[in-house]
Amino acid sequence: QPYIENAIWHGLMNKKNAKGKIILSIAISDNKLKCTIDDNGIGRKNARELNQKKEHHSVGMLITSKRIEKLQGESIQNKINIIDKQDANGNACGTTVELLLPLN
Repeated sequence: QPYIENAIWHGLMNKKNAKGKIILSIAISDNKLKCTIDDNGIGRKNARELNQKKEHHSVGMLITSKRIEKLQGESIQNKINIIDKQDANGNACGTTVELLLPLN
């Protein structure tokens, strides 16, 4: 939920010229649940620059990572992959978050 919320608040809410889109996909592969959240927002770098002017600091993704670590009893490192997407001109064009969770 925090990853989708971040896509909305930080990526899509500041999008000016086009309609925002979020694609959520869930699949099972190699005994793991793969959850992918893909948006066409302004990108993390642009969102960070805009949010520096505000006093709110988002901690939802950090809290979620800690919860997953606690549930699994191991580090979540390499189980969350965040991809900053770019268009052909190198401009930010969204973010993709991949979560890999063991099924057992």
